[in-house]
Amino acid sequence: ALVPMLDTAIEESAAAGARHIAISMAHRGRINVLAHILGKPIEHIFGEFQGRHDHLEDISTGDVKYHLGFENERVTKGGRTVQLSLVPNPSHLEIVNPILQGYARAHQRQAGAGRDTKSVVPICIHGDAAFPGEGIVAETFNLANLRATTVGGTLHIIVNNQVGYTTDPADARSTRFASDLAKGFEMPIIHVNADDAEACVIAIRIGVAYRTQFGRDFLVDLVGYRRHGHNEGDEPSYTQPLLYDLIKAHPTPRQVWGARLVREGIVTAADVDAADAKVAANFQAQFDASKAEVSTHTSDYPAVAPSVGTPATAVDAASLTALNTALLTWPGTFHAHPRLAKQLERRRDAMGDAGGIDWGHAESLAFASILVDGTSIDRKSVV
Repeated sequence: ALVPMLDTAIEESAAAGARHIAISMAHRGRINVLAHILGKPIEHIFGEFQGRHDHLEDISTGDVKYHLGFENERVTKGGRTVQLSLVPNPSHLEIVNPILQGYARAHQRQAGAGRDTKSVVPICIHGDAAFPGEGIVAETFNLANLRATTVGGTLHIIVNNQVGYTTDPADARSTRFASDLAKGFEMPIIHVNADDAEACVIAIRIGVAYRTQFGRDFLVDLVGYRRHGHNEGDEPSYTQPLLYDLIKAHPTPRQVWGARLVREGIVTAADVDAADAKVAANFQAQFDASKAEVSTHTSDYPAVAPSVGTPATAVDAASLTALNTALLTWPGTFHAHPRLAKQLERRRDAMGDAGGIDWGHAESLAFASILVDGTSIDRKSVV
């Protein structure tokens, strides 16, 4: 259900004025999101699992495929072109949350005069055990409505597998729902059955409408299950044998949706089987192609690769002196507090033979040099 929810969020957000959708998530479902939402070629994904990276200019990071980010563009059904980004992240699952907030805010600032919060929509996907279990989730929520850090609302989705690695919910948290932490931040929460694709789509539509109207966070608790283990080497029946007996006997969301369409007379069982066979054949063809000595994929998608080489970051003494003078110059109508002015004046002397540049002084000079170079943000847009 996560894929149609993200499809819907992109379409609805674009219709509301978004030009960029930025997504963060851990590992669960990441490959599906890369393939079916961001359009990363399936052949390349298969190749990466085989240790093939011929589509990348440089792989010096040596990172695993579950951590990789990606960027692409999509034209919505309404004819709008939107930029899609999946932020890379390490194995510390929720550490990417504040990174997404900063990423979205920076792009909102670049979108036009001031900061257009509707132009860039962040979507943060969580795990059900990590959401209440990692403090950085609460810390990031605390930034949501502060003037200096707000992004005009984030859409949150908990991919609730009801198992945290090998831990049952009763042993993982002290709250009834995985989402209960969010109650303290007064955001709407919808719990939805992942087997009900239509309800999932409705839930995220409500979320996009709420975020568009009120500019605040919205959370969907997507309650489903993990059909396979935590990773390729995990056998879940070792730790949850009864649960996995139920899961093995339970139809997949695809089968549930197909049966519903047949039951409602929208398609026939033969149509469902044909669609299944077509998708399977395409995956097999992509898998076979990934084994080729040289990739045959000719898509014009933007391959994301790490930067090559080490950029020059040194700043000469004359530039630092000029920046220091600028930092100590303010309009005649501004009167600094006498104590603060006295402390700042010491920085003028510190640039001379006496030396003694402290940490705060060095930090100010570093930020000034970045702004002047225009590396992180256009000087004209600094407010």
